[in-house]
Amino acid sequence: MKIQAKRSILLALSLLLLLGGCGYKDLDKRFFVVGIGVDKVENKENVYKITLKLAVPSADIIKGSSEFEIITEEAETIAEAVRILKSKVDKELDFGHAKIIILGESVTDEDITSLLYWFVRRRDIQKIAWMAVGDPSAEEVLKGKTKSERIPSNSLFLSFGRSGTESAYIISKYLFQFRRELFNTGRNAVLPVIQAPKDDLFEINQAIVFNDDRKQEMKLNSAETRLLNVLNNTIDKIDVKVNKEDQYFIIATESISVHYKIVEGHEKSPELRVDLKLTGILEEAKQRLFENKMEYYGKIASIDIKNEIEKLLVKFQEANVDPLGFGLLYQATHFQNDTEMKEWQELYPSLKIDVHVDTELEGVGLVK
Repeated sequence: MKIQAKRSILLALSLLLLLGGCGYKDLDKRFFVVGIGVDKVENKENVYKITLKLAVPSADIIKGSSEFEIITEEAETIAEAVRILKSKVDKELDFGHAKIIILGESVTDEDITSLLYWFVRRRDIQKIAWMAVGDPSAEEVLKGKTKSERIPSNSLFLSFGRSGTESAYIISKYLFQFRRELFNTGRNAVLPVIQAPKDDLFEINQAIVFNDDRKQEMKLNSAETRLLNVLNNTIDKIDVKVNKEDQYFIIATESISVHYKIVEGHEKSPELRVDLKLTGILEEAKQRLFENKMEYYGKIASIDIKNEIEKLLVKFQEANVDPLGFGLLYQATHFQNDTEMKEWQELYPSLKIDVHVDTELEGVGLVK
């Protein structure tokens, strides 16, 4: 019993020593970093401008809770900039709440591999932090604040997390997802673009596609970004505008499903088969709609949607980028491990695309 009591005392003393040296700091001695921005410094080679958005703690959640500070530093590496930034503040920088990482658009013109390594190696950076590109710069985006914010950068967290707004134009990407796509063979990475606030409002309706060299290849407009979301099977509700054969109406979709298949025959070269099925209602029109013409309305809508899909997929082919991961599909259905990726790279630029769209309209709304 005496030996066990001595062991208990030694264990308790050891724990006290560990607690005394663990470096813990009270909350009032910390700055919580909620956003990190990386911009390229003009006219300076290999120099980056690092921006940190710091939440100012407040005991009152209503008054003053959205206050923040912006600190910046220029350096050759992120690690060096952070070390210098620590000397500019009177509290410890805590990155455990850094929920958004923004790359300036100028940064994406170069290979971003080395920049990404700092974020994925740090144990205090959440791998579920949102990733985005800032236009015109990451600093300008982080400086932004909307009137509805009660917590710094909360409007961006709500936008990407879909716990607030749910928009077909917003592509949400976690840090771990972006890194996986960036280093994948068979799929190119995509990031959403945040435009600096105008009239206290953020605008997130564009996207950037990266090439195999891990730098920006193309920038998608709002219509292309929405269609990319559809083809990724990430949304169900969109508005489809149809303007064809003297008919102009808007379809509000209720469900969307997309399936892909690489079809290979003995006599003809492989082709990509895209099958898209959507259901919805006619929500708005410039002319009178008739219940007995629902099949006709669905048919002309399918033609419009098919043309838009083909146009976007051909654009990806011409730029030799594959943000939808058709290369992964090819690898998953072919088992020549040494040559399948090389075969796909040769096949993709000239791959025939066959798109089939089935639009099922359930009604013309309350007014008939």
